[in-house]
Amino acid sequence: MKQPKFKIEYKGDFLNGEFQKPADPNGEWTVNSPACLSDSLGVLSFSYAHVDQAVASAKEAQRLWRKEKESDRVAILKKYKEELTRRKDEIAECLAREVGKPLWEAETEVKAMIGKVDITANESLALVEEKTYPSITPTANGRCAYRPLGVLAVIGPFNFPGHLPNGHIVPALMTGNSVIFKPSEKTPFVAQIMAECFEQAGVPKGVFQVIQGEKEISRRLCTHEGVDGVLFTGSYEVGAAIKKD
Repeated sequence: MKQPKFKIEYKGDFLNGEFQKPADPNGEWTVNSPACLSDSLGVLSFSYAHVDQAVASAKEAQRLWRKEKESDRVAILKKYKEELTRRKDEIAECLAREVGKPLWEAETEVKAMIGKVDITANESLALVEEKTYPSITPTANGRCAYRPLGVLAVIGPFNFPGHLPNGHIVPALMTGNSVIFKPSEKTPFVAQIMAECFEQAGVPKGVFQVIQGEKEISRRLCTHEGVDGVLFTGSYEVGAAIKKD
């Protein structure tokens, strides 16, 4: 295996605008590259208490974020795109190490992450614009308006840990929701870099957060009374369990 160009260092969960390692962790796990088992990416810890903390911050932040002009939200997401572009080589190497995929495939995934911002801004937002329908009945006009849902949990997969959750996160943020991203425990470090990119882009504190951990963290997040919706990519069995809870 070639010597990695970029250093990976676990920083903890990204909560309310800053990285925090659990002061009293509920457990820990080790992440090794499936492409080279001697390539240890790090030992991580998780905290159940961070779930409540993240939801409270997301709820508070979303009240202001939803009131921002759509153009201002789009401008911040375009800065996020610039950060992804600036760090594209680092993200690709991280993806390749975490997932074990070839570097060329990881680079393709990063390109899809970068492209999602413009696709959402230029094409998808038009689908949720307010619409009016004159004379929908002989005595009334019609109106269709969309509103943000609130706090959204995004549960990411291990096989495309950047592109697939990013496909949920970017539209959710552009339309005024706050997001708590729980990546796969197999691929935590791409999520960490994404959080750094959002921070550098100027996303307000609490609007985007990352919580690391194993499946119990996901369960607690998905069933939390403060979470208004769950966005998920993965197996039918896990999706059915989320729906049941």
